Amino acid sequence: EWTESQESSEEITFTCEVYDNGQPFLGGCMWQLKLTTEQTTNDDELAWKPQIVRCTRGTTAPTCPPFTRCQDEACTMCEGTVFGKKKRKHSVKRSFWKMVSKTHK
Repeated sequence: EWTESQESSEEITFTCEVYDNGQPFLGGCMWQLKLTTEQTTNDDELAWKPQIVRCTRGTTAPTCPPFTRCQDEACTMCEGTVFGKKKRKHSVKRSFWKMVSKTHK
């Protein structure tokens, strides 16, 4: 019987400087973008966790999708979305974010 295994690890440091709305970070949680997809040829699952993080005040995942940010304090609309200029509320039920750590400044 022949088997093969491979392992590697990498440590990357991030700091929380501001929240989504640009206000200074005073404490809360750090979130990392995580995207999970299936390979169509053999149904293998792929989890992609790039070096993209967001920081929030509490334990609720960021509302806006990656590469966008809240346009107002209540986060009723995200800047930079493909949704145009219509007001659109975003649901955190289908989050792209995975909590990495609870942080305090």
